[in-house]
Amino acid sequence: MFRVYNMGHRMEIFCEPEAAAGIIAKSEAFGIPAQIIGRTEATQKTDGQNHVTIVHDGETLEYSL
Repeated sequence: MFRVYNMGHRMEIFCEPEAAAGIIAKSEAFGIPAQIIGRTEATQKTDGQNHVTIVHDGETLEYSL
């Protein structure tokens, strides 16, 4: 079930990379484990269209929005 359903993400916070360590420290001070799970970056597509690229275990999945 852990591979099919999202069973573990309590909350996701999108922030500047410089803020991540402080957010993680605050979370862990309350006994809530935290970690960086990804990043966002400007598109490299020439048409400028938004998309999502997921790279995991050598496999790349790409979704256009």
